[in-house]
Amino acid sequence: MSIFILNKHETSLSVPIYTSELDIIDDERKLFIEEAYKVGGKQSFKTNLKGIMSSYRVWNQTNLYNNLLSKIKKICQKVTNLPLNHTDAWVGIYKKEHYAIPHSHYPSLATFVYYLQVDDNNPTPLRFNDSNFTFTPSTNSLIIFPGYMYHYVPKHKSNIDRIIISGNFDKKK
Repeated sequence: MSIFILNKHETSLSVPIYTSELDIIDDERKLFIEEAYKVGGKQSFKTNLKGIMSSYRVWNQTNLYNNLLSKIKKICQKVTNLPLNHTDAWVGIYKKEHYAIPHSHYPSLATFVYYLQVDDNNPTPLRFNDSNFTFTPSTNSLIIFPGYMYHYVPKHKSNIDRIIISGNFDKKK
């Protein structure tokens, strides 16, 4: 049985951001990556992510991510201490020179990014505009932050694709 560690980071805005490593085995992660290439393209370059992207409700395109999303939901509920509902989730693929413009996920309560694949030798960070906080991900890392926080991804410089699943949660009604 693996030990789950949730790290809390205080930002300059006194807003906590949480990070962790998920214990997704390589074979399962490879299936997630293969599926990302199949479902990507639905909204490519039409959103804040200037790269390859699935629909905002990836679960309508495939059920492969459902268990992963449930696991992430449980972690987000632990962080917020609230019952939550998924509002959306999507897969993003950043090829070389792809990026995400500054944006927030307001009015979402909690936002997450799980990193399926990262060039661990040259990772592209996730930067938060107002808090001067930078997260340098690794493969299998998870970050959870308030949906109102502005953030962006600079141009991806690696030849290894940066592949994520991201989404938002709101309080269960």
